[in-house]
Amino acid sequence: MPASAPIRVGVFDIGMVLLSFDFSRAAARLAPRCTLPVARMADALWADGLVDAYDRGRVSCDDFSAEAARRLGFSGTSGELLEAWVDIFEPNPAMFARVRRWKARGLPLYLLSNTCESHVRFFTGHWDIFREFDGAVYSCRVGALKPEPSIYHALFEGHGVDPQEAIYLDDLPANVAAARALGMRAFEYRNEEKILGPLRSLGLD
Repeated sequence: MPASAPIRVGVFDIGMVLLSFDFSRAAARLAPRCTLPVARMADALWADGLVDAYDRGRVSCDDFSAEAARRLGFSGTSGELLEAWVDIFEPNPAMFARVRRWKARGLPLYLLSNTCESHVRFFTGHWDIFREFDGAVYSCRVGALKPEPSIYHALFEGHGVDPQEAIYLDDLPANVAAARALGMRAFEYRNEEKILGPLRSLGLD
């Protein structure tokens, strides 16, 4: 199919595109009940691939929370730790509005995100915008992380998405490059000002 094929599908990353996030919020909430200082929390949780394993679905929510509690010296319950872990997001109103505009134009919409099961449960239950999507590929459910090609193929093959008919928005250059290499028209999302030109060149806004 030629590169000029019309856009028939919209694909969105979640973190820093639909939702901003700040892990320091979780650290601040957990800190009063942790023996580990706040400044060392991120290193402790990301060490040895724990968070990556959780995002790949190789670690369950219960096992992640137990191991995270051990590393942080957290004295609360598993549920309390996960509540803090998920309460890190804020909506991007401009992107929410874009999702609704594209949906109103009749574009099928999909999510393609590196994320863990507890985050999926939180944001899909917290914001109605996620009901606008026709499907989703989450790293924790397919066992692969962007920019690995297999997670993109899970979208193409699992949802019948033709990459040459799809536009994809992601905040990370490596993920955008991988999508382009597979035939998608992908763009790095930093803010509204910078994304408007590329979208309008394709007849979108």
